Amino acid sequence: MNRLDGSISPYLQSHADQPVDWYPWGEEAFAEAARRDVPVLISIGYQTCHWCHVMSRETFSDPRIAESINKRMVAIKVDREEHPDVDAAYTAQAIAFGTTVGWPLNIFANAEGIAIFATTYLPPVPRMNQQGFGAVVVSISRAWTKKRSEDHGCRPVDLSDHSPPEVRHDADFGECVHEKWKLEDDHHVHHHRAEQPCVLA
Repeated sequence: MNRLDGSISPYLQSHADQPVDWYPWGEEAFAEAARRDVPVLISIGYQTCHWCHVMSRETFSDPRIAESINKRMVAIKVDREEHPDVDAAYTAQAIAFGTTVGWPLNIFANAEGIAIFATTYLPPVPRMNQQGFGAVVVSISRAWTKKRSEDHGCRPVDLSDHSPPEVRHDADFGECVHEKWKLEDDHHVHHHRAEQPCVLA
């Protein structure tokens, strides 16, 4: 049982028994990430999204992947129908990366809520030409450990009112993300082009 137990959202309730130590959207999760000095995984979906439930079953219910997520980052599960503002903000950030946006939308961010990488559905392990989500988690964590001291250009975002992070569209933000958080070549991660029905037109 994780922190989603007792959530009003049926989508969040469907993740309450998973081994991932999910937080609901709010300041507590970002404060914990800052305390531990780890990145944040923000996974956004909704109840009727087919691929959200596929990834839930394949990946987030896998004890080994859940253990890796819990060890390396703070995980937040968001119902986009409950928090459309959060979904809109991170959709815009994902688009800024050149990611084809769909759901589940998985954002990796720093403790200020600024996205550093985005992807949609990924299988738990590499499949065909898709990177495995477990490898992405490890790659993000390694890049974080190596590069966090170089993160000087991103401006902080005030999350004290639980509002979504400010969306960055300027060149400085893009340069900060792509240069400061470049992943290791031996664990290269490609932005995933979603092949699923839950995709923006």
